[in-house]
Amino acid sequence: MPDDHGVKPPWRERKELYVAHLENADLYVVLVSGCDKFHNAMAIADDHLVIGEAIFERFSQPKYSMVWYYKELERIISSRLGSDHRLVRKPDATLARWAC
Repeated sequence: MPDDHGVKPPWRERKELYVAHLENADLYVVLVSGCDKFHNAMAIADDHLVIGEAIFERFSQPKYSMVWYYKELERIISSRLGSDHRLVRKPDATLARWAC
């Protein structure tokens, strides 16, 4: 979130804060966030099939940063919902399609 001067913290810092927020957020928040992030990961995977690695030119961060972020989300969502939850299994398989 921007400060009073409209300046946002660096990308990594913002993502770390968001992941930390999910560690203690209400489970409904985790579910909604998980659905949103799963949808985003699917869109990346679908576009990756069509245009390949060029998909990562759309983002402000390199591929390795995107992979880190989605793996962190997966870790938190898994710890909050359980590793057998559908919202953990499906994103894991989706992430594997483009995170190699």
